[in-house]
Amino acid sequence: MRKSQTVRARRSEGAAPTPCTVFRDLRRSGLPTMTVSLVLNPVVMGEIAALTRRAEGTLRWMRHMCKIEPLFNSHGRLFAWKSELVAWLDQEQANDVATRFSP
Repeated sequence: MRKSQTVRARRSEGAAPTPCTVFRDLRRSGLPTMTVSLVLNPVVMGEIAALTRRAEGTLRWMRHMCKIEPLFNSHGRLFAWKSELVAWLDQEQANDVATRFSP
């Protein structure tokens, strides 16, 4: 079985599409590039570091240790969807407050 056939088979099984395939499909849909970037709004590593107030190396280590979920790799660079990153930060803050004030 060729690679393209296995990819099609995996997609037909109901597997969730990766962020890269979603971006590619939107680009091919014929929408203007500005619309695609507004829909997805990917954030690059420098912006992620500024939002989380952590160094880029720390974020890479956290991704390696599976402690930060929203990061994904595309063509050798790390990205995140801004909405997922903000949701993750809110969840981390709620977890921190819950553990800090629990009896």
